[in-house]
Amino acid sequence: MLHMDIITISSGRKVSLTKTGNILSEKLRTSKKPNELFSAKLLNLVFSEFFDVEKVYFDSVIGKYALKNSGISFKLSGIRNLLINLGVIGFDYRNENILLFDSNYESMLEKIVSSKRSKLSLEKLKEILEHQNKIGEEAELFVLDYENKRLNSVNSKFYAKKISEVDVSAGYDIVSFTNPESNKYDRFIEVKSYTGKINFYWSKNELKSACTKEENYYLYLVDRDKIKNKNYQPVIIRDPYKNVYLNEKHWKKNVTEWHITSDDI
Repeated sequence: MLHMDIITISSGRKVSLTKTGNILSEKLRTSKKPNELFSAKLLNLVFSEFFDVEKVYFDSVIGKYALKNSGISFKLSGIRNLLINLGVIGFDYRNENILLFDSNYESMLEKIVSSKRSKLSLEKLKEILEHQNKIGEEAELFVLDYENKRLNSVNSKFYAKKISEVDVSAGYDIVSFTNPESNKYDRFIEVKSYTGKINFYWSKNELKSACTKEENYYLYLVDRDKIKNKNYQPVIIRDPYKNVYLNEKHWKKNVTEWHITSDDI
């Protein structure tokens, strides 16, 4: 698009039509048959580089996809005007702040937005997972160090071990020893980190392990805001299946989703 000398982007990311772009925009405005291929490429460029696909919504009253004009930066007004002159979008007669997409471009819009949104979703998911892995790793390493210091303080000859990277189905992150007399792993630790008020997600597999191992299972709750504080100690809960999951007086459980099956269909 830039090579065609139609738009220009300043250092401040302001998108403007060039002289050639303005001439083309005016010709397209008065043309009865705008070039659909050009419109498709422009629309793809717009949502790939400039417009936020999350701002597109379906107006069920008029039956068209829409976009708020106020949601388009002034820097992009030239591109918006070009799309209007191409007939891709137009102002809603009911509300001048609403831009409606022409029905001829619906299929094209759906493909572009779906592709862009899918890419954004994957990137966002990757970003979230990377962040969760990072804070999870920090909390686990903190607890591993905390456990080894605890064991060392009671003259234990054993060390705690982090197994979460290898055995993801164990239902706990770290194996340790309860006291110096222990000759085998008998302290199974699930690490959860949080900020603010204590909150965490507990998987079905982790809950099953907690139920099975009872008093040998521990929850170590690590406050990420205090993890670097000297002498900070995590909240340690023994037998959390009984003391957390079954304790409705002091702990609240919220179901975030349901898995529904049918025996009849």
